[in-house]
Amino acid sequence: MNRQPIISQLTLRSPKTFHQQLATLAKNEGLSVNQYIVDD
Repeated sequence: MNRQPIISQLTLRSPKTFHQQLATLAKNEGLSVNQYIVDD
């Protein structure tokens, strides 16, 4: 079976501090914020 990736966009309103914390966590793992969120 040829599985094509599903690509979508999600807009999320969040406090700036939440994004900063998420960015720090992602950076510590060597990932982008997107990769950190969707990494499986």
